[in-house]
Amino acid sequence: MPHPLNLFILSVLANAIRDYEVLSEEDVPYPTPKPSKFLIAAIFGQKTSYEPDLEQLRQLHDARADWGTYMFRELNREIRLEREKENAFWERLWMGGFGGIALIGPMLLMVLRRDLNTSIITASVATVLFAIFLAVTARSLAGKDVLAAVATYAAVFVVFVGTSMTPIS
Repeated sequence: MPHPLNLFILSVLANAIRDYEVLSEEDVPYPTPKPSKFLIAAIFGQKTSYEPDLEQLRQLHDARADWGTYMFRELNREIRLEREKENAFWERLWMGGFGGIALIGPMLLMVLRRDLNTSIITASVATVLFAIFLAVTARSLAGKDVLAAVATYAAVFVVFVGTSMTPIS
C-alpha cells in the first residue's frame, strides 16, 4: 500500500502539470524519463530488499538530469511569440541559403562541363539529394509540400538543361 503522503505529492504534481498545459494554451510535448524499479519503490515508500547498485544510481541521476534539458513552453505570450518569430526568421534564412546553394552548385557544374550526360546525372543526383534533405529537415512540411518543392526544383533543372544544350552561336 503506497504511503498517503506520496500519493498526495503525486496528485499535486499531476495537477501542476495539468494546470501548466491549460495555461500554455497548447499541449506540452515533452518526453518523460523511464523510471527505474528502485525509483518507483522509493516514490511509493516501499522497502527494497537490496541496496541500489551503481547502475541504478546512474539511471536515477540521468533521469533527474534529463529534466533540465526539456524545453517547456514560455507562459508569457509576448516572449513566446517573439521567440517564435526569431526562430522562423533563422529557419527562413537557413532554408533560403540552402536553396540557393542547391541550385547554383549543380548549375555551375553543368556549365563548366557542357555535355548531356553530365547535365542529366547532375540534375538527377541533385534532385534526389534535395528531396532527401527536404524530407529530413523540413519537419513542418506535409508530404504534398515536399513533392511540390521537389517537382519545382526538378523543373528548374529541366529548363536549364534544355536551354544549355542548344548550340552556342
